[in-house]
Formats: sequence, C-alpha cells, structure tokens
Amino acid sequence: MPDDESNLSAASNPGPPPSPLDEIVDDVEVREDAIEWSRQQLHAGRTVEEIAAELVTGYGWDEDDALGLVEEVRKLSRGERGILTRETIAAIADREYHRGGGGWITGFPTLAAARRLVYSIGSFRWLWRVGRKR
Repeated sequence: MPDDESNLSAASNPGPPPSPLDEIVDDVEVREDAIEWSRQQLHAGRTVEEIAAELVTGYGWDEDDALGLVEEVRKLSRGERGILTRETIAAIADREYHRGGGGWITGFPTLAAARRLVYSIGSFRWLWRVGRKR
C-alpha cells in the first residue's frame, strides 16, 4: 500500500507550474546574422523586396518580419552606402553654425561677424558641392 500512496501523491502534485519564461525563444543570434547578411546584400545592389523575399523563401522568415528587418537595415546603412539624408545635412549645417559663432571672439562684434561670414560661406560651398555631385 505505501507504493500506491506515493504514486497518488506524485500524480496529484506534479510540481511547480510551468513558467512563461520557458516559452521565450532566443533568436538574437539568428537576427544578427540576418542583419549582417541583409547589409551585405544591400551593398551588393539588391533591392529590399528581393532580400526580404529570399529571407522568406530561403530562411523561413515571416514576410512582415523580413520586410521590417530589411527596411531597418536599409535605413541604418545609408551612411555606409554614401546616401546623404536631410538629417545628416542639417546636423552638419548646425555644427558649422555653432562652430562659427562661439568662443572668446564673441566679445569683438566685428571679428565675430567676420568669423560667422566665413563659416557661412564654407557651409554654402559644401552644400553646393554636395548638390552638384547628385
């Protein structure tokens, strides 16, 4: 009889309930590999749609996840691919503006105005060159 009682207590008390954390899948490594592969494909000149389609058919990604990942990689790799965005140009212009107007020279209004003028001309020439390359 003791064997029946031990089996009965073991069946009624199966142990702690499963944790929701047991269902988490660690896909960081897979995602990082897909990001690196997508970045290489973008540098090779393939389109976002082609890369996403290959992630879906060749690697089993969900279509929405693949498109989202490749779009994210496209945005993040603009600088590497030589693409200038409004944000980049605005940041450079802002940096040059602040560089041209600060420091001890502000105590001398004529010199400060001349310095700002020189920096403004330099920024304009840079923007002109960038615009002509396109």
